[in-house]
Amino acid sequence: MKNEDLVIGLIVMLAAFMCIAVGYDVGRHESKSEMIVLKAELEDAKAQIKLLEENQVIVYYADNWGGRE
Repeated sequence: MKNEDLVIGLIVMLAAFMCIAVGYDVGRHESKSEMIVLKAELEDAKAQIKLLEENQVIVYYADNWGGRE
């Protein structure tokens, strides 16, 4: 009887450990997927900023609009 209880206890502990390990692995995989998406969005944003900086135009306005001083 005592050996059966020990075996059942070990099986329960192993099952609990496996559930925790699987949950951790799934969470880690989802985190990696989210990181990949965020890195791609960051690269897109950097490319857009670079394009905007390259195409920046400074507009100068005259002090007066052709009028007399």
